[in-house]
Amino acid sequence: MADSKPRKRLKKLVRGKDESPTFKEDFIPKKSGASLSKDSIGKIMGSPNAKPLHEDDSSLEDWITDKVEYDKYGPPVSSSESAHSTDEEGEARKARKRKPSSSSEESASDTSSISESSRFASENEDRNENEEPKKILVGKQALEEKRARGLIPEVPKKEKTDKEKKSKKHSKKHEKKHEKKEKKIQEKYEEIVEKKKKTKSVDNSKKYIQFKEYSSREDREKAEIVTKILVRWWYINEDWPPANYNYNPGLRQNNLRLVSKENWSIESIEVDGLEKVKEVPGYPGLYMTHLGKIHDLRPAETCPCFDFYFKKSKKELQSLLIEALEKQLEVLSQQPKPEPELQKSLRKELELYRKQH
Repeated sequence: MADSKPRKRLKKLVRGKDESPTFKEDFIPKKSGASLSKDSIGKIMGSPNAKPLHEDDSSLEDWITDKVEYDKYGPPVSSSESAHSTDEEGEARKARKRKPSSSSEESASDTSSISESSRFASENEDRNENEEPKKILVGKQALEEKRARGLIPEVPKKEKTDKEKKSKKHSKKHEKKHEKKEKKIQEKYEEIVEKKKKTKSVDNSKKYIQFKEYSSREDREKAEIVTKILVRWWYINEDWPPANYNYNPGLRQNNLRLVSKENWSIESIEVDGLEKVKEVPGYPGLYMTHLGKIHDLRPAETCPCFDFYFKKSKKELQSLLIEALEKQLEVLSQQPKPEPELQKSLRKELELYRKQH
C-alpha cells in the first residue's frame, strides 16, 4: 500500500437505473462462511430474471463497496474500514500502543535478562547438588509411607485368642528342644573332628607307621628306617620269591594238584581228594582253582615286608639303608637322563644316615 495512514471508508456507490455493477467470477469472499445465492448474483450481473434491488438491501451494498476497496487497496487494516474484519484489528491496536524504545534501554533489558537467567541457572545447579535423589519405595516401605501420610487407613490389630497363645507357647518349646538337639549334634561333630586332627598330627611322642603305634623313641626310629628300606629293598635283597624254589610240599599240604593249561578242560576237578589248580601267569608261587580262589605258596619267612625287617636291630637297618641308597645313586647316574634334584636329595639323606651310623 502507498499510504501508511488508515483509509477512510468510501462512500456508497450510487447506481443509476441503467447501470449494472461489474462482477468477477473468481472473486472469493473474505469470510469463509460467505456465499452468494442465485438471486444476489443476478442482482449484481443485472440479469433480466433477477429481482430488482430495494433501498432496504443495505448489506448487499456494503458488500459491493468492500469488494471494490479490496480489489483496489488490498485487505483492510482496521475495523473502521470494513464490516467483514478479522483478528487483524487486534494486532493493529497492539502495534499502535507499542512505543519505540531507545538502544540503551534495549541493551540494559538484554543484560538484565541474561543476568537473571544465569542466576536462575546457578540456583538450580546448587539445588540439584544439595538435594538428594528421591528414593523409590517398594513393598512394605511404600505401605508404611502411605500410612504415615494418611493415604491408607491403618489395619486394626486383632487380639489373639487363647488357642493362638497356647500354640505359640508350644511352638517356642519345640524350637528350644530343636536348638538343644542341634547343639548336641554340633558338639559331637566337633569332638570327631578333633580326634581326626589328633590322629593325623605327627608328634615326637607318637608316630603311626604301618597302622601300628610305637611309644618308645627307638621303635619309632626303626619304623622310619624300615619304611625307607621298603621303597628300595630290591637293591639289597635277592629276587623274591626265589627262582628255583620248590612249591610241591605246599601243594600237598593244601590238598592241591598242579594241572597244565593244555589239560585244564580235560582233567576232573578232584582226583584222590586233590583239587586241581593252575599257575597264575606272571606271579610265581600263586595258584588258582576252578572257582577262582587263589592260594599263595611263596615263602613268607624271607618276604621283604615290614615285620621281616623290623625284627632286625637299628644298626643293621641303618647299614641296609645306606647300602640301598648307594646302589640307587649308582643306577641313577647310569641313566641317559638323570634327575639332578632327586640325586641331590638322596645324597643329603645318605650323608645324614652315615653320620648317625
